[in-house]
Amino acid sequence: MAIQDLLGTGLVQDPGAVPLVIAVAGHRDPRPQDLPFLRDRFCDLIRELLAALPHTPLILLNGLAAGMDLEAAELFLDLIAEHRQQYLYTPKHQLVAALPKPRQLYLEEDFSEYSIERARLERLLLRCDAVLDGDNCPELALPDPARDHCGDQLDPRCYGRQGMFLVRHGYLLVAFSNGIDSGKVGGTSQTIAMQRGEVYPLFLQVDEVIASREPGVVVEITTPRISDHELNCPVAHVRYWGENLDGGKIDSRALATLERPNLAALVAAKGCIPARIEAINRDLSAWPPQPVHNTGVQSSLWRYADHHANAAKNGYVRICRAVMIASVLIGLGTSQQEWQAAGLLVVLAAVLIFPKLQSGPKLVFIQWRCLAESLLVTDFWSSVGVNGDTADLFHSQTSQNFVWIRTVLRARRLQLMALHSSPDCVAPMPEVIECSRNWIDGQEQWLGQKISKQQRWDQQYVLGGSLTFLLALALSIAFWLGRSGSIHSLWSETMINISVACFGYRELMGYGDTNARYGRSRAQFARASKALSLARPDPHRPGMLQLRQRLVVEAVGREKIDELNDWVGDQLQRVYMPAG
Repeated sequence: MAIQDLLGTGLVQDPGAVPLVIAVAGHRDPRPQDLPFLRDRFCDLIRELLAALPHTPLILLNGLAAGMDLEAAELFLDLIAEHRQQYLYTPKHQLVAALPKPRQLYLEEDFSEYSIERARLERLLLRCDAVLDGDNCPELALPDPARDHCGDQLDPRCYGRQGMFLVRHGYLLVAFSNGIDSGKVGGTSQTIAMQRGEVYPLFLQVDEVIASREPGVVVEITTPRISDHELNCPVAHVRYWGENLDGGKIDSRALATLERPNLAALVAAKGCIPARIEAINRDLSAWPPQPVHNTGVQSSLWRYADHHANAAKNGYVRICRAVMIASVLIGLGTSQQEWQAAGLLVVLAAVLIFPKLQSGPKLVFIQWRCLAESLLVTDFWSSVGVNGDTADLFHSQTSQNFVWIRTVLRARRLQLMALHSSPDCVAPMPEVIECSRNWIDGQEQWLGQKISKQQRWDQQYVLGGSLTFLLALALSIAFWLGRSGSIHSLWSETMINISVACFGYRELMGYGDTNARYGRSRAQFARASKALSLARPDPHRPGMLQLRQRLVVEAVGREKIDELNDWVGDQLQRVYMPAG
């Protein structure tokens, strides 16, 4: 494979549209007489999603346990095959298995050798688009028994890890549950609790305590069990639960307020995450992968996000310039008796309108820029095999307006994990590292150019503000010395207002703070470039060269996200009110 065949981030192919990840959790022992009703409800759900999100690929993330997991997986594959026959264009829907143990161990320990369920599982594993387990996904790796002095082959922690993996990557959880807590680690009850943001008594990870992950939604299909002594829930009754946005709803009364009337309220309502994803995918075909500047061929999603970020930034800059002009008009209007009425109207407009005008385009710009930059890190990390999740590092707690970005990043990461589960879709390490080297060198060069440009702009506004202030001072002194006949006071007031506007605009754009962050990042990228060139193999330890190269890419990715978090926090605090 030639390096020109790769994307600029080292990916073998463009992952394409953003998927909606649907996780499945269900009981292993549904009653046989209830299966027709449960199947109908699940099929109705998938058909409704296909109709509501026609441009969005669905990924069914399934643990493939006996019982409802297997039922849902088989139904999903049949429905997708049926959908592809009916429509000429369909997105790339996928079934991705997330096993709690390595494949062979799972078959041997969790299924009887000649059982019907094991035969179903073996057939499904062959039909899956990707199979993730502890052998190719560190997050699903078995816990170390020596660490806890536990050698039990049925250690339940592997199911707890699997449940956390499903919840972390799935936005929508389809749960087949009887509503009774089984008290088992990794059981359906715990998975539902994690998805709804509840605190479950058998928590095993930090994420379950502090609710640091972005919220998701739950579709619960009530499922009586064979092991139930009596019928304790209706058969195949569907309930819909919305997002527990800040994890603050933890008691039953507060959680009850999350219930919604139907699926449309979860996936089609204005502003909800699936609707955002569908809007992106609807326009994504107009942005095929293409070379961008000197960064190589970039993915369609990155080009789309970069385009929207640039467009929003241009709109934001135009509004900032309008604010600067308005500040001059306010100063002049309020200083002259005959113009005070007009000046006060401009003050009122500035107080009520300008902050909103600024915050709208600015927020859009920040969102799309964050997505574009985080995508680069996600793609590079996936290419070189870094076991890291940019969604965990991106601090969307600053504002709920950024939660959807983390959802997109997790969906993208799962997409790439599924892609790289096949050796044919993994590029050779030397070629990926060459792409990484080009990116690191390009970032260092770009940051240097950006710093120089912003220094020039900063100097120009400082110079303009200083000159107009000195001119205003000279005019005021002349006016004070009694030459009022030749110099009108309006000129000095105009110069003062222009000076204040120049310094205000400079502060609003934040050139000094931005350059300080850019300078730090540039130094780190320079260090990374040096480290990459110095990395050497170890004759006594095979694979050390790749490990060192991977560490470099991980380090610069973390630096990129750190700089991004600083930038977001700084930008959200910058609101210039010319009437203030």
